[in-house]
Amino acid sequence: METYAQRNLLFANRLRESGEPVTEEVGASSGPGLARLAVSRGASWADYDNDGDVDILVTSLDSAPSLLVNQAAMALPALRLTLVGRISNRSAYGARVRVSSGGISQVVEIRHSDGYLGSNDTRALIFRPAGHADSIEITWPSGATTVLTDIGPGHILVDEIRGLSAASPPR
Repeated sequence: METYAQRNLLFANRLRESGEPVTEEVGASSGPGLARLAVSRGASWADYDNDGDVDILVTSLDSAPSLLVNQAAMALPALRLTLVGRISNRSAYGARVRVSSGGISQVVEIRHSDGYLGSNDTRALIFRPAGHADSIEITWPSGATTVLTDIGPGHILVDEIRGLSAASPPR
């Protein structure tokens, strides 16, 4: 019989390794933060420590939230992308970002939440197999499009009107 409080689950996408859309539950081997029994209600995703990977804040009923800091070695170089809307909404909610790297395309939609009573990082965190982005195409909520080419790892800020406004190397 299961208890009301349970361990949180963490799934790894194994598409890259297997070529099939398969996920594997890896929470039991992912550290003490995921061994905690709680009545969790929500999770927010962000790069809380600005080190280029995703960390998770889990909220639970009748207890303090848990910050699960990702300390795993980086498998792929990351690009953190901050968008600033001018014609569109300032946070660029609803913008679609297509990143092509090493023959693989990824699409990310900028949104602030996808769970219960939480808000995610609005900066897109993209991992690139080739180490750099061959191209980045941003479709803003206004319908405008910005295209950037040959972008390395680190952090970039893109303005809807001015285009690439700032870039910094990875920390």
